[in-house]
Amino acid sequence: MRGVSPLPRTVRTSNFWPMCCFLQSLRRSEAETGRLPSKVACAPFRPGLTIIGCLVLLPSAYCTPIVEGRVSVTKCGQHACWYRVVRPALLHAGIGTAAPLVVCHGGPGVPSDYLFDLSKVGNRAVVFYDQLGAGRSDSPPLDAQTADEYCPAGFVRHLDAVLSALGLARFHLYGQSWGGILAFEYVRTACLTSSKSTQQLPLPLSLTLSNTPSSVALVEAEAARLLDACGGDPNAFSLAHTCRVVPPPALLADAYAHAGTVWRGTAAISGWEADLSQLDRKRWPLHTLLMTAEADFVTPACMRAWETLPGCRTVQIAGASHHALLEEPEQYFRLLVEHLEECD
Repeated sequence: MRGVSPLPRTVRTSNFWPMCCFLQSLRRSEAETGRLPSKVACAPFRPGLTIIGCLVLLPSAYCTPIVEGRVSVTKCGQHACWYRVVRPALLHAGIGTAAPLVVCHGGPGVPSDYLFDLSKVGNRAVVFYDQLGAGRSDSPPLDAQTADEYCPAGFVRHLDAVLSALGLARFHLYGQSWGGILAFEYVRTACLTSSKSTQQLPLPLSLTLSNTPSSVALVEAEAARLLDACGGDPNAFSLAHTCRVVPPPALLADAYAHAGTVWRGTAAISGWEADLSQLDRKRWPLHTLLMTAEADFVTPACMRAWETLPGCRTVQIAGASHHALLEEPEQYFRLLVEHLEECD
């Protein structure tokens, strides 16, 4: 049961001017709608789910409200994931308006920082969160008590906990690299639960899989082949197939500086392969966007299996590699925004 429970919150501002801008935007909202966007100060609650805190940041450059908080996600209730919502007043936009974009980062274990530019996808709310074991989220050790948390099924539950905490039933789902695997597993699970369970997971309006392999064994083989072509030089491989920007963008460097160590890299998901045989195709979102990149180590062969998904469309970012968002942002945003607006 999804309800509403008030949250404690604090407001920070780097100077007085952004606070004035924020208050003026709230007054405009009140004048236009007859009420304040109460979702900035509130978040839904369901039994067993704990909202630990909420923080509003007001960047002086853009005066864009940002809500941050922590949500209990594990079965024991002792471990939480950090989240950030950009433009929280638009989080519960109605039908016919721009739906929020929910972002799943890659790794596993590389936090959301390198995807923060996705907040520029237009006038819509954008939800980021760091997965368990990464970045600002809790990082309990991997042992017998957490084994069913550090696995794809556990991370699907965590994503659902974040969505439920924010009261999201209408949204777009985006995943980059491992985050795309997580997004796929979430939608696959949601399709199954919608027909077999009373506690249904909400289905997204659309799914975006960016630089996402359909098989871990296949992407490891392709990466090894490309590394050999680079003479076995990992630096040359990284520059050619991981990120072509020199020096690496600050957001990417920040992400790797705070990457997790408990459940990290392809070793954590060794042997995973997309199970496309048991999909409930009638319930699958109508639109799936595959975003590939010309020089990515996640080669077209690694993504070809995704093309069997219902309503699938494939686009390629020319001149880019694995971090295409940071390498060719103009191309990337044009294609992503076009997709989101078409599916709103």
